[in-house]
Amino acid sequence: MKDKESHEIDIYIGKRLREIREKNQLTQHRLGEVLGVELGAVSHYERGRRTLCIEMLIKLRDHFGIDPNELLPPRAKPRIRKED
Repeated sequence: MKDKESHEIDIYIGKRLREIREKNQLTQHRLGEVLGVELGAVSHYERGRRTLCIEMLIKLRDHFGIDPNELLPPRAKPRIRKED
């Protein structure tokens, strides 16, 4: 089972994947063809139920011409504890 942070990252990536897919007017079916996966896999990626592997990130990069970092959440700023 995934830890909470990993699951939250998968959800974020899934939302970004869907935004990019819709911006490019692709159906889940067509994106599945591009990635070489079944329609259900695309749905799982978009819902954060499945983690995108590096191979899929490369295929997305090649097809959409995007930097895979565009799918990732912004880095969290470190919490700095103020000394009294």
